[in-house]
Amino acid sequence: MRGKSARGSSARSSRRRGNRVFLNVPFDNIRGYEHCFLAYVAGIVGLGLAPRSVVEIPSGGRDRLTRIFRLMRDCRYSLHDLSRIELRAGRYPRFNMPFELGLATALALARRPSHDRYVFAPRHHVVHHVASDLGGVDVYEHKGSAPGVLVSLNNAFVRRTRPADVRHLATVYRKLKAWADQNCRRARPRRSVYEPAVFKRLVIVATAVSREARKGTPAAR
Repeated sequence: MRGKSARGSSARSSRRRGNRVFLNVPFDNIRGYEHCFLAYVAGIVGLGLAPRSVVEIPSGGRDRLTRIFRLMRDCRYSLHDLSRIELRAGRYPRFNMPFELGLATALALARRPSHDRYVFAPRHHVVHHVASDLGGVDVYEHKGSAPGVLVSLNNAFVRRTRPADVRHLATVYRKLKAWADQNCRRARPRRSVYEPAVFKRLVIVATAVSREARKGTPAAR
């Protein structure tokens, strides 16, 4: 019986891992990037997957990098948005996203456990200019917009998930954004969508909206 129980537990753990997507994106609202972040959460959930993020890991501490790597390794997929790799108006490029993409690439090359990483960017040609080693890797272009993120996600995971169309993802995004507007932007004090507790709630809300949208019934507020 113990052997069967252990195998069952291992199978459940494998299924959970096969559903997880590590989300590596910039945490800012420059040029409305917050909308892109909400689109990533809505789109991943709408595709039947489970987003995980570094926001779940406490900042600081010598073991932070180890915990990031372990969280990424516990995900079947990782998504890397290189939206802040250019020098703009005196702002330095952000290197956290390319660095974590490097960790994901090492996981993908190791093959066990299986790991697939996807690269997203506002313009695909910029990535190949600054990281020529990624030549041959598909870069999904979202043009810095929430609709672009949803279309790119649907294209990236078209063979990996349950059937979904952009209209379904757009419905989840629209209702998730309405929730964020009400509970974060209009809250007093205002809250950030990048807070650990808020991220957890976003996933819960998006999951409920997606399920109810698939049933054709209105989601509860």
